[in-house]
Amino acid sequence: YDVCLVGLLYPQRATLIDKLRSDGLSVFYDIGLIFDEYRQVYNESKIALSWSTLDDLPARVWEGMAMKLPVVTNRVPDLKHFFIEDLDYVGFDTQDEAEQKILGLLSNEEKQNIMKLRYQGMISSGVHTYDSRIQTILETVGLL
Repeated sequence: YDVCLVGLLYPQRATLIDKLRSDGLSVFYDIGLIFDEYRQVYNESKIALSWSTLDDLPARVWEGMAMKLPVVTNRVPDLKHFFIEDLDYVGFDTQDEAEQKILGLLSNEEKQNIMKLRYQGMISSGVHTYDSRIQTILETVGLL
């Protein structure tokens, strides 16, 4: 697949997926895959797409990076606390911008490879482990 998004079938997501398919892209979009099936379908894809409907930073962003897939996601407030736009992820605010960013990223193999290398660095540094995130949460709420 060119693009993969496993998640609820919200209208704005469905409209974007329809646009991408009309551009001739192969898109996997479904709900309900878990564990090995989830990892398999993402690892058969070139881009991990995320669109948070609650302005939160979903696990899908972290998972895409952990699978070393370039991540395209809508801009949510917490992204800037963890990642750098256009280095760690490609951000969008609208369906049209998402479509343009996905098409641009698919045609830019060098940028895809740079993002994958950055993810490898993040993974090997241990900066985004569960322990690290829990430590940050506990410090933020004043329990440590």
